[in-house]
Amino acid sequence: MYELNILNFYLSWACNHKCIHCWVEGCPENVEYLDTNVCIDILEKALPLGLKSIKITGGEPLLYMDTVMAIFDWCNDHNVNVVMETNGSLLNETFIKKYLKDKNVDLSVSLNGYNSETHDQFVVSSGSFKRVLANMAMLNENNVRFQIITSIFKDNVSDIEKVVEICKDYNPTTLKINPIISIGRGNVLQKENRVLNFRDIKEMVSVVDELSKKHNIKIFLHVPPSMRSFSALKCFGINVCSYLNMLSLLPDKSLALCGYGGVNKDTIWGTYTPDFDLKGFWENNEEIKILRSVNSIEGVCKECVHQKVCRGDCKAIAVSHYNKWDAPNPNCQELYDSGCFPKSRLINR
Repeated sequence: MYELNILNFYLSWACNHKCIHCWVEGCPENVEYLDTNVCIDILEKALPLGLKSIKITGGEPLLYMDTVMAIFDWCNDHNVNVVMETNGSLLNETFIKKYLKDKNVDLSVSLNGYNSETHDQFVVSSGSFKRVLANMAMLNENNVRFQIITSIFKDNVSDIEKVVEICKDYNPTTLKINPIISIGRGNVLQKENRVLNFRDIKEMVSVVDELSKKHNIKIFLHVPPSMRSFSALKCFGINVCSYLNMLSLLPDKSLALCGYGGVNKDTIWGTYTPDFDLKGFWENNEEIKILRSVNSIEGVCKECVHQKVCRGDCKAIAVSHYNKWDAPNPNCQELYDSGCFPKSRLINR
């Protein structure tokens, strides 16, 4: 039986920002959120099923500081690793010193521009850039290990080196670059032809490698392994979606693979209730069984040397484009169909 190793809490779709790319469409107007007691209850039920790590995200999770702290306390007591994604604007010294300093936490902070104009315009929140920089400085002063995440599209891809220069001043473990995907608000950018296509992303691979060497900072371009350089693979390994061992709880108590369930209700598998039998759900849910029954990924994945590990990369991106669990990453497929897929990554070259 598959262990439930990873539990994701999407505490709310509420956010003090309204980022133009947000795939879950977070915004200040969203009010639904997960109650602390619900989160602790499902944690207790998940622990005997193999729980090793949890992720706290949203929306902006620090809008619900009491719930975040309760989850941190429980995980510290039960030796469960915590991953948290935040826009960084609501961090404070008390929280940093109590919950992040000298703790087993994988923290990611978003920075989407190199100055107030570019960042604040992207997140649709005045003053955000200055707050995020101040809080990253506080993280650095307290020796908190954290990753910086920045999102790129056609409007800002030429500014990437300026972002790198800003980021390295705060000593992140990694700068993660996410090409914007056409889900949620990203769909609007896609229709406006502002999202990077597969050729644009392919060109970014060498750019990122050069910037990493030039500025002596680890930069992870979040694309399938077939599109990354061998040096990047050696540095970071292959990023894998842990979909066979992962479950997410959404703000309305829906259960899904990930936050994609918030924008595509067809990918929701069930609903949490106080008498919820998590073990029975995890072992017997028919939709989860369908996902587990996928023996191979279609399309280019059958020809790719990374197929057994990558397995089509992000499931949300694949399902959003092809509406099936066994679909390949669309960028890889488009590269392959156009004859641009790297021959070094094909089984039969």
